[in-house]
Amino acid sequence: MIQTVSDLRQWWGKSELGQYVYAQEWDFFQQAAGSLAGRRTLLTGAFTAQSAAQTATQGALWQCATLPADVLAEETVLPWRDNVFDVVLAAHAGDFGVSVATWLAELYRVVRPFGCVVLTGFNPYSLWRIGGNVPQVAQSLPFTQFKSCVAQAGWQVAQGRFMHYLPPVDSAKWLHRMRFMELAGNRWWPHGAAVYGLVLRKQRAGMRWQADAQPCGFAPEAVVLGAAKQPFTGQNAPNGV
Repeated sequence: MIQTVSDLRQWWGKSELGQYVYAQEWDFFQQAAGSLAGRRTLLTGAFTAQSAAQTATQGALWQCATLPADVLAEETVLPWRDNVFDVVLAAHAGDFGVSVATWLAELYRVVRPFGCVVLTGFNPYSLWRIGGNVPQVAQSLPFTQFKSCVAQAGWQVAQGRFMHYLPPVDSAKWLHRMRFMELAGNRWWPHGAAVYGLVLRKQRAGMRWQADAQPCGFAPEAVVLGAAKQPFTGQNAPNGV
């Protein structure tokens, strides 16, 4: 049973369907976030070690509940000071029965003004509800309810994408045969997708973006708080730590 972020992370690597879906999601994250070089970036949620390693070369930090990780902490717990990150990438950290409202509020706190969050979530009304070796998404919020929580937390939706319209088949042969459903679903049944992705923007009234603002590296005040702090090494080390 895939009922936690940790279960999901294992499913990405062990299942043909999981690898197929993860490839779609990772493509969304890469396109939505653009170049991460020079930005203060945090990865949290069900990312794989390989994806974390790719972004680590661009200065991103990986927060995970199990090692290996740059910071050892639960995906929905953000032990960071206010206004630290320019970008947060969050893969399904809001699924599996967590308090979405609290999580979105915490994200709003740690992201700098005009920063963004790129996230993915599961749709409980997709074809996956018929069963199979897929994540248990009964506790995931429907897309419309999730958008309401987003607005209440103060975020603005900048863009989004629906992904994956196939039934819960778990073989490479059937995944290949049924890919025609991706185009059909995207055109005729977008809200029936198994996964949705959103880019949220943090804006504040009375503030204007400065074109010459070039965030670079982590300042000493950006380090994590309390016992959640872990040793930073190599390219992930903030200045002064």
